[in-house]
Amino acid sequence: MVALSADEQLSQLTKLFDAASASLRLRVIKLLRSRGPLTYSEIMEAVGLDPSRDAGKFAYHLRTLAQAGLVELDQETRRYRLTELGALIHEFTQSLSEHLIRKSGKLLVRTSRHSLEAFDRRKIAKALVREAKVPQDLAEQIAEEAEERLVRSQITYLTAPLIREFVDAILIEKGLEEYRHKLTRLGLPVYEVTRRIKLAASAEMDAEHIHRVAGDSVLRSYVFLEELPRKIGDAHFDGSIHLCNTGSWILKPADVVHDLRFFFGEGVPSDVVSPLAASYGPPKDLEEALLTTLKVLEIGRSEVAEEQVVFSINLFLAPYAVDMPRDRVFRLVKSFCSYIAQSPHSPCTLVLDIAPPQELAHTPLPRGGGVYGDFLEEAWVLLEAFVEAVRKDEASKPLFNPVVAVRVTPEAFKRSEALELLFKVHELAHESGLPCFISSGDGELASYTSLGVRFADDWTSDWELDVVRCANLDSVEVNLPRIAFAAAGNDESFLESLSDMLDVAAKALAIKQSIMRKRVEQRLLPMFAHKAGGEPYLRLENSLMHIGLVGLAEAVKQHTSFYPHESDDALTFAKRVLDYAAKHLTERFPQKRVVVGLSHSVEAAQRMAELDLERHGAAIATSLGTKKHPCYSIDPATYLSDSPDVEKWASVSGLVQRLTPGGHFSAISTFLELEDLVALTKSVCLEGGVKFFAYGRLLTYCRSCGSVFKKLVRKCASCRAASPLLWVGRITGRFLPLKWWPTSLRGELFNRLKVSA
Repeated sequence: MVALSADEQLSQLTKLFDAASASLRLRVIKLLRSRGPLTYSEIMEAVGLDPSRDAGKFAYHLRTLAQAGLVELDQETRRYRLTELGALIHEFTQSLSEHLIRKSGKLLVRTSRHSLEAFDRRKIAKALVREAKVPQDLAEQIAEEAEERLVRSQITYLTAPLIREFVDAILIEKGLEEYRHKLTRLGLPVYEVTRRIKLAASAEMDAEHIHRVAGDSVLRSYVFLEELPRKIGDAHFDGSIHLCNTGSWILKPADVVHDLRFFFGEGVPSDVVSPLAASYGPPKDLEEALLTTLKVLEIGRSEVAEEQVVFSINLFLAPYAVDMPRDRVFRLVKSFCSYIAQSPHSPCTLVLDIAPPQELAHTPLPRGGGVYGDFLEEAWVLLEAFVEAVRKDEASKPLFNPVVAVRVTPEAFKRSEALELLFKVHELAHESGLPCFISSGDGELASYTSLGVRFADDWTSDWELDVVRCANLDSVEVNLPRIAFAAAGNDESFLESLSDMLDVAAKALAIKQSIMRKRVEQRLLPMFAHKAGGEPYLRLENSLMHIGLVGLAEAVKQHTSFYPHESDDALTFAKRVLDYAAKHLTERFPQKRVVVGLSHSVEAAQRMAELDLERHGAAIATSLGTKKHPCYSIDPATYLSDSPDVEKWASVSGLVQRLTPGGHFSAISTFLELEDLVALTKSVCLEGGVKFFAYGRLLTYCRSCGSVFKKLVRKCASCRAASPLLWVGRITGRFLPLKWWPTSLRGELFNRLKVSA
């Protein structure tokens, strides 16, 4: 490279300064620095020029900047961007501006546009009028007072959040809390972001988790400031209730049950995703049907907060597996499940049928003749393929996502082919406890999320309207131990307080339903809004609103001095509470599908216990966890887990699950042999009233040799490696790494269990 002479350098500098000398050109440089690459039209609009009148003038100025090398056009995107030289000019002009402002004695403000500007109190007044609807005269008075305080503070430069804090303080001092409320800035403190990053790293989370937490924090604050009445917000913050998924409360429902027939019939239209997406036609074979299912799940990930359930997946896929070689079916299903497993933070439950209920078997196919019952043999091959697919991956590790939930019907124990498959499912349960079981013994047709939220044909008595294409809009949890403590043993007082909290929870869910209706109308949930057959894919009015009861076992203990499994009187009181809750909601909200179930939120159970410990100290009822980190139970049978009595577990779980139509889940650790395990499933599903359950709670996976143990071990019995071992445990229907468990339950687990050598 040839060095420039002093005269040549001076000539080039002169050209640069000439190019940047016009105020319009400086505005363009500043605009591209703050907003990034923009099109010709976007720049022209942003600087306030009229295309019909100022086109020539603008083209001249933009060409001058380009010739000087300060901006350049990206030929692919047709957007103008700032060059490295342009960025240097911007920094230089910013430094000059800051010097002039300081020399004038004015305050500097660091803006959200990444620039320093002179303080202008008129902007405060405008913000007060625009954001908080403060009267103009009052806004100007507050702005003047804010300026006086800022000048007295002798701060070198200000930030927008700091100015807002000064204004908020003035509003509070003047008793103008309503205005301050609307002016609140949303977001996480710097310390909290730093802490979240460290926690995510220690728990082997990813960067997207941190991104989601930060975004949820902003939306959570907005929900309580803007969308919910103060009474509901206060009840949440004091721990009487707990709103789940507040970070997505105003954007999307919690869960959805998919009906693959909808997409197998018409494919995946482009408007299900966005106007720019490509359409995907109806599948012609099993490979295309599985790809369609993956596309549906991929789209649905952005439209639900918690979980997607695929209803009767093996039955609805069966027509596409006709005459396909068995090994080919197994390979395709293996690839399908492995793909889902790559997204552990997007839970998915696959509902599998061994011997489908008659309503399903007689359902016609969406394209072509026949009914699904004509393809039972193919459905059985697919079920076996799914069981084998989740058994282990290439490294012999069980697949924890998707969750497989097998529907058990009386017919499954009568047909030899179905019974053989049932044994294969139980082999998996015996090995690792992976599958969950759904009972269809009393003729009902239900589906579940892995957390235990239940969708059943009990609303219109039509499973196609009540179960599939329905959402759980969200869940609100109710603190039963708090009610028991206040009732002091008085049944009527307990039930009266319970009805009050149920009403508050139902009102919050009614608001959520109204918000979801708007989101569908706005097409912010394009898949759910997509219409076929005259109605949107999501049956919003048939979607359920879940109220979860937290700490039933502890509340009964507080009220009667016994846990439900310890005395008949305690169990009778538990039954009365559940009966009352279900009846109250049915009578108070007959037109809304508000359902009561057991809580599935460990976050709520821990937060409520911690708040009650702060409020009442050691006087609170026994809880799980540790003294420092308590947690209420979400399954009353949890207190049986130290010495599991199968009959007692089935008795308590069966009674509670029959009385909680909104959802429930129970797991039992048992070391029964395979045949006894199958017999137990038959007993609890078809006779005992247990509707959703699983076997096994804890697993250790050795990452060195791939061995799996149905308990926590510190050293692999196969290869003797002490590290790296993966400990996973089931709180609900999902297995999660113990690193992801709440502090309370992790501490309780290690206190209670002796970890094997």
